[in-house]
Amino acid sequence: MLRTTATLVCVTLLVGLGGGSALAQKKKKKAPAAAAPDAAAPQPSGPPPPTPEQKQKATAAFQAGQEAEKAGNLDEAIAKYEEAFGVYPDPVLQLVLGEAHRKKGEQAAQGEGYEQAIPELEKAKAAYEKYLELAPTGKEADAAKNRIQVVDSSLDSAKKALEKQKADEEKQANADADAQKKAEEERRRQQEAASGMQVALDGLLIAGIDQDITALARFMPGGMLGWGRFALEGHLSFEGFLRINNDKGVSARSVSLDLGARYGFTSARFVGPFISGGAGYGLFGGEPRERKLDGDMASCESFENNRCAFSIDKNISTRLGLGYGFQASGDTTVAVRLDAMYWFFSVDGEQDTGSPAAGQVDKPQTALAFMLGLEFLHWP
Repeated sequence: MLRTTATLVCVTLLVGLGGGSALAQKKKKKAPAAAAPDAAAPQPSGPPPPTPEQKQKATAAFQAGQEAEKAGNLDEAIAKYEEAFGVYPDPVLQLVLGEAHRKKGEQAAQGEGYEQAIPELEKAKAAYEKYLELAPTGKEADAAKNRIQVVDSSLDSAKKALEKQKADEEKQANADADAQKKAEEERRRQQEAASGMQVALDGLLIAGIDQDITALARFMPGGMLGWGRFALEGHLSFEGFLRINNDKGVSARSVSLDLGARYGFTSARFVGPFISGGAGYGLFGGEPRERKLDGDMASCESFENNRCAFSIDKNISTRLGLGYGFQASGDTTVAVRLDAMYWFFSVDGEQDTGSPAAGQVDKPQTALAFMLGLEFLHWP
């Protein structure tokens, strides 16, 4: 509808500027001579008729604007329409200007953005209002009013979209700033960790099973002292042994002091893969604290079904494991651990009645276990 009306306006304007001059002269020849105008008679409103030179300049500028608009150069078209209006201020030129600004605004909304679209739509509205100011009862007055309504709707949508766009951009900018800040803090921590000594708190909870189907669990609170990706570590280990098969295995509790070291392959905070190893010395306490064998030792042959049990009082343990850490926060790493552990058990010198004598127990008494667990590292 707007495009059809604009085309008619352009045709009307061309006729008014140039094409209608011959027709006016023809009518003038046929018209009878009129009396001199009365000085008191009301004069018509609007701009005076253009001179031939004004017609020529205005028509040339308007047609140049039309060509530029067809070629898609709206900036040049607007400049030419304004030039034509400056030469001859025909109100219809304001409608043409308004259409050019409206097109430019719609194109900007699809491409450059709403910040560029809103000023163009406001200029379009101002041009339509200018037409109504110059020709309030003109033939295109109703069309101008309709266009103002359309542009007002477009302006409202564009302003709301711009507000949302700015809110989204601000939200994204804040998120990017937070991410950059965290990255800078992490980079600083990594640099400090790589160049100096770092202290961390450590907690490991791990469980597994040995060759005798004994379930084992260790809770190991402790700490680390590191330089770069290498660290020394110490833990106080609380251990439990639960014999699943009542005919064989260890049933006991112990407390150990475990010392070791680790190396991170990719990070000084042990994010990613790392290796850890260590050894410990522990004491069994409470009851029971025994190991039961089933035909595994010659001294058990004198017992029923070749089964015998004996007390154990101390242990030495070694461990070697692989881990993979995940960054839970800037100062905390959570790791999954898979460890292999090897125990040496010391046989108690005083055995209960019904047990083989300490000297008859084969030595060393050992156990191999594979364990899986979680580790928590925190840099205060």
